[in-house]
Amino acid sequence: MSGELEVFRPRGGVQRRVQRELTNLTVETGLTIRRVDARAEIEAAKVSAIASVGQRAMQEVAMITKLERDLAESVPAAVARLTSIGDMTQIAMGSLVLNAARRLGS
Repeated sequence: MSGELEVFRPRGGVQRRVQRELTNLTVETGLTIRRVDARAEIEAAKVSAIASVGQRAMQEVAMITKLERDLAESVPAAVARLTSIGDMTQIAMGSLVLNAARRLGS
């Protein structure tokens, strides 16, 4: 024994098969990573869309609430009816936000 390590060199057929497997593994890994990235982009777009719908609904609720208050100050006798209509409108908008989240989330 000379004390030196010998490099193992497989036969040509084995070496080609190993190289082919390594190439396939590299390609599969790259494709898997790209698929995950694509899914993440899709989910991020869904989140943005849901947030946009929610933001718009909150703005509209605030405007309806302000209008309801202004009208109630002008016509105090209409407070009960204004409150009912405002509540129904806000519930309907909340329902739309929920439905949008369900549709976009799938």
